[in-house]
Amino acid sequence: MSTVIWVLGKETMREDDYDHFYLLEALEKLDAICVREHIRKISEFVDRADGSTKKKWHRPDEGLAVLKHLVEYLDKKGDELADIDAEALKEELADCIDKIEQIKKNKDLFQLTVVM
Repeated sequence: MSTVIWVLGKETMREDDYDHFYLLEALEKLDAICVREHIRKISEFVDRADGSTKKKWHRPDEGLAVLKHLVEYLDKKGDELADIDAEALKEELADCIDKIEQIKKNKDLFQLTVVM
């Protein structure tokens, strides 16, 4: 079984139907892009907690801004991630955006959670 990222809402979306494998694999490279682009690191939204620490929840607008910026960046310079399937990664980012937009409509908070 692989380790992946799920999009979760604090109250409204308690599990995800999509395993975001490429997002987890590309996390460090995406963080580097975020630093170069002067936006929040995507990893700031990721909860790797093992249950012993309090989960962090985030406002959807904050995550949507980062994710949308990354998609635009990858549309222009996706070849920078030569060892990652950029199209699959963009598909996963689009899925995250869709889910976080739904969480926003429900006036909820979100997190990207690492699951096994």
